[in-house]
Amino acid sequence: MMYAIRCRVSGSRTRAEIDDFLIEHPVTRKLVAFTTLDSPWRHSPALLPQAEAQARADELRRTSGDPWQIELAPNACPSCAREIGPDRIDFCYPRGLKSGPWRAGCNEHDGGCGFEIEGSSYDDVVTKWNEMQAEELETA
Repeated sequence: MMYAIRCRVSGSRTRAEIDDFLIEHPVTRKLVAFTTLDSPWRHSPALLPQAEAQARADELRRTSGDPWQIELAPNACPSCAREIGPDRIDFCYPRGLKSGPWRAGCNEHDGGCGFEIEGSSYDDVVTKWNEMQAEELETA
């Protein structure tokens, strides 16, 4: 499984909001924070194996003091094969305000097929999503 490296901080009176991903720089190919690019284009987060992603997140946390962490990245939709990036904020979220089942889906408003599944947490539902195969859907 592949992981994205993300930093998310809620804004407050003393701190600016941060919602950033590590991406591969389009020229140097080095991993950099997306917010460091002066670019109007959307860049997909870099995806790394778990051990490498965790080591990079730990290094960034030590050097910046910001809470960089790893997030399991979703595979393409198991129903229609549409690519879904880990930076899609409406791909996976809890159904309740603060708790309850999590939902992951290929959203129709984004051009997806509407397929969705539930799980007990972000990692649980994305793991289920990633392990599903199209053949399983045909027999369900």
